[in-house]
Amino acid sequence: MSLRRRVFAARVSAVAVAAASIWLILAAAWSVRSDQRAIGVVLVAAMAWSCAPFVIDAALGGRAPVGPRRARPHAEPVTTVLRIGHVPLEVVRTTAALAVSAGPTVVVVDDPTMAGHLSDMDLRVVPSLGEAAVVAAEEFGSEAVLILGARCVPVPQGCAAAAARIGDGVGWVTGRSQGLGVEGLAPGVRDRLGSARRSGARRAGALLWEPNATLVATQLLGEIPLEADMTLGAWLRRAATQGHEGADVDEVVSVSWVPGTPETFWPATLRRQRVAAIDLVGALRTGRLRGRLLSLGCLLRELFAFPLFFWLALPALVSWHGSLPISLDPIWFTALLAALAAARWVTGRLLHGLALEPSRDAMDIAYAATGSLLAVLPARLNRVAVRVVARPGARPAVWAALLCAALGAATLVASHSGRRTDHLAAGLVIFNLLLLWPFAFRALAQRRWDRQLVRLPMDVAAVVDGHVVRVIDGSPRGVAVLGSLDGLAIGDTVTALLEPGETPVCAEGVVAHLERREDGRVVAGLALSMAPVDEAVWEGEIVRACTAPHEDASVPDGPRSAAWSTPSTSRRHDRAVLLGIALAAVFTAPPLVLMLAGYHPLIMRSGSMVPAIEVGDVVVIEHVWALDVGPGDVVTFQDPSGEAGTVTHRVRSVDDSDGVRTFETCGDANVECESWSIVPEDTVGRAVFVVPGVGLVVVNLLRPVMLFVLAVIALCVAAFRSILPRSPTGIAAPA
Repeated sequence: MSLRRRVFAARVSAVAVAAASIWLILAAAWSVRSDQRAIGVVLVAAMAWSCAPFVIDAALGGRAPVGPRRARPHAEPVTTVLRIGHVPLEVVRTTAALAVSAGPTVVVVDDPTMAGHLSDMDLRVVPSLGEAAVVAAEEFGSEAVLILGARCVPVPQGCAAAAARIGDGVGWVTGRSQGLGVEGLAPGVRDRLGSARRSGARRAGALLWEPNATLVATQLLGEIPLEADMTLGAWLRRAATQGHEGADVDEVVSVSWVPGTPETFWPATLRRQRVAAIDLVGALRTGRLRGRLLSLGCLLRELFAFPLFFWLALPALVSWHGSLPISLDPIWFTALLAALAAARWVTGRLLHGLALEPSRDAMDIAYAATGSLLAVLPARLNRVAVRVVARPGARPAVWAALLCAALGAATLVASHSGRRTDHLAAGLVIFNLLLLWPFAFRALAQRRWDRQLVRLPMDVAAVVDGHVVRVIDGSPRGVAVLGSLDGLAIGDTVTALLEPGETPVCAEGVVAHLERREDGRVVAGLALSMAPVDEAVWEGEIVRACTAPHEDASVPDGPRSAAWSTPSTSRRHDRAVLLGIALAAVFTAPPLVLMLAGYHPLIMRSGSMVPAIEVGDVVVIEHVWALDVGPGDVVTFQDPSGEAGTVTHRVRSVDDSDGVRTFETCGDANVECESWSIVPEDTVGRAVFVVPGVGLVVVNLLRPVMLFVLAVIALCVAAFRSILPRSPTGIAAPA
């Protein structure tokens, strides 16, 4: 099937799924219960927010067939401009060295200390983008500059092809930035889809800046100054008001890697999401209507955590009220809702020509949720927000899983409805666990969550102390080698001869990691030091490995290469999280399993059944036909006095007359009895067994005072952790 036909088929499918999603939203809005109107409105709003980005994209966006590339050659060099923020010196020097190997480079940083640490490198250091444009034009003769962050490497071939479009009224060109994942951490699947959607919005007239993928005419960057508080997207929109235009090309112009330490990953992720949200808000005010609508869809998608928060809290809401806040059949509604969500996910990626990677996509969602919630904070609170989430325990997905499990299970157990509709809430809780817990455990298994630099898969011949080995991954300052290396110990100094091409590289190495494989070979991680000439050759090989054409540059889990890691600081935290998961599993799994098996645990809140059932005991009931209940059974039924809730008492007598079954029940500690009726075809909750004392903990924790105290403690802990001094991982420049 041709590209145009595939795009057409994907668009038709997307439009059909969008129409079905809109129909379900309207049906839910029409059927909101009058006694649960507030929750019903929130449910409908969450449904609309969840599918609005897809509906807008299906109607107005999508992937356009790529036209013929412009053939005009571009002989002038493209200057790479690196903007340095709160990044360790090790990362800055490595990125700068790789950028210099790819072409002329200018580093923008206003910290004299950082500038001094870069003075020995073949690059220019300037305090502003305006001065970078002057250097690029006058010293390097570049008519285009590529503006990158501190963890990006330019791709010379892609930059040259993109720069060929500049001129004839085109002031900037947007290409693509390809991610280098760090051992499965935040693989960037959502980022690729977000980039594709923003590209579609730009083609429709939206004025959006694409981070690490936008080339700007050097003359334009010099003519229109970038003010201190202005984002690059705002600068681009100011240039558009002066008659300049942009263009999109299907070229990879840079590769980037995700920060590999908790102290750097969360602040960098939050800043990226904050900048994206601010840029999309600015695009809503300018450009053509179609582009504005597509920008709105991208913005709602960027803030996905708000409807996600409601879906995670839905089990508790269902349990509190005993049913959904809408009159639609709960099983039918949830099944259709899940089916449409899956269809939107599939067709949305096919619409943009992306592969289906559910586990990696969900991993991205788990890691991006924190920044998505905080991306709406005012700009003046941006620095505060970054500090607060900089140390969130490094495992927000784990805590989200534990919170959802504890909240959902505790609410179900603490409720005293005993209705069969609680099975829906139990199913939703388990569904949340199935989604969140695998990513929580994977985050805990991320032993190498301590890398400052990225490692790249390689296959290079090498000789280490006379042993012929192969380099299986490498970085500018370290390699992992595989071969027969008996006799080595951690801390040993070795001589390494690397042979990436015609020019061999000599280096001294220190063994920092050893791992013996089943076949008898040894994987050794070496921290390297080499002469400047050899450094240049090896860095050129790293640049080639970075920029080699490949669809997915994520590195699979493998051996640790030395000199890229800093000691992990979260071992005690990992043990605490594992303990929390174990406790959550112990307390949440049994009630959830019981509910799915047809049973329901209820907490005894009064002393009417003493001594058989004490206050705080958990009574496990099963739903049986009214005909199967007889004298002596302990049953749970709706309070006949008309008050909300249920009553658990013992059956004294049963009377059948006129097609109605009447029960006389009484608590073991009560003198007065009550009488209530039910049709024989209906069900009654009958006690199966009693678990003494467990419910007291849940009841006390769910009291408003206790919830308030716990919330205050959590806020105090978060505030205390946010102001703790951090151990520096390098010299950082101000943001």
